[in-house]
Amino acid sequence: LAFEHARSRALPQGTGPNLIQNAGFEEGVTPWKDNKGLLTMVRNLAHSGSAAGLISQRTAPYAGPIQQLSPQVLDNTHRFVCSAWVRIEQYAPQPVQITLRYDDEQGTHYLSAAHGRAKRGEWSQVSGAFEIKPSGKVRFMDLFLEGPAPGVDFLVDDLLSKPENKVMKP
Repeated sequence: LAFEHARSRALPQGTGPNLIQNAGFEEGVTPWKDNKGLLTMVRNLAHSGSAAGLISQRTAPYAGPIQQLSPQVLDNTHRFVCSAWVRIEQYAPQPVQITLRYDDEQGTHYLSAAHGRAKRGEWSQVSGAFEIKPSGKVRFMDLFLEGPAPGVDFLVDDLLSKPENKVMKP
């Protein structure tokens, strides 16, 4: 397994449609999956819209919502921006990160795309950018959130992942 870090920075503008399906959980939890926890939709604590995702019963630091992305998005670009709004309802602020996992001809790779902190009782944005440098064909890509200590429930809403704008030089 390879683990790479991307610099966390202010969110640049992306182009095109959001690669995340059901980014605000308004349609329930599909196509999201839970990873070592229980993912449910809640309607009383949304950042925007009418719903958010709640990941509870977390048994590991990496437990969080996960969604498979289409490797076909790599046809035109390898740099992406990403963001999510996160919140906890108990405990002191907790670290949260957005991670991309992909599998290519050299194995499985993890990119730490963004870092931030979930705060008690208020929404915080986690944002950043990542670049995928695959060796050969990408077999799958997953985007997931992780970070608070095991046992700490967290909410997530309004996720975004788009190809990064390219600045044209004159």
